[in-house]
Amino acid sequence: MSIEREALIDDLQTLKAAVAGISVPEKEYCCYGCGVVVATGIGATEVQLNLNFTIVNNFTSTFVASSNRITVNKTGKFMVSVDVALSDANRNSNTFKIYVKKNTTALTAGDSYIESPSTASRTASASIQYIVDITSGDYLSIYAIRSAGSSTTGAQVANATRITIVEL
Repeated sequence: MSIEREALIDDLQTLKAAVAGISVPEKEYCCYGCGVVVATGIGATEVQLNLNFTIVNNFTSTFVASSNRITVNKTGKFMVSVDVALSDANRNSNTFKIYVKKNTTALTAGDSYIESPSTASRTASASIQYIVDITSGDYLSIYAIRSAGSSTTGAQVANATRITIVEL
């Protein structure tokens, strides 16, 4: 064997011994959604969207759903992804702003807009992603408000809203 190869093997054996005792803690995550009970009457006043069922939650003491919001009982940095679909029963053409609040403050940089078409399908969707610093006890919720148009008949589409929170 060459001297370089022997040195490389020694380095690899040293590295293997060093990492053998390291344990990596499991990252925490959850995903909540909206079933058939949806928020309606979305107009010029913000409406909190419904989050009324658990899709997955690997640490139920860390992520607690209540009152259409998710309380995070851990301090750290989290990726928050939101998917929302809205419709307008009257087939009005509107623009709806979708955003997430941490406690009572809207998160900046990341609002998304949904153009509600005036066609028979009447459904449009949007996605938002945030990286959020969270202090244990903070809560997250999703909101919608009409930003253009005149309708007050905007509504969440059943089974089409989701928030996913992943510890980074």
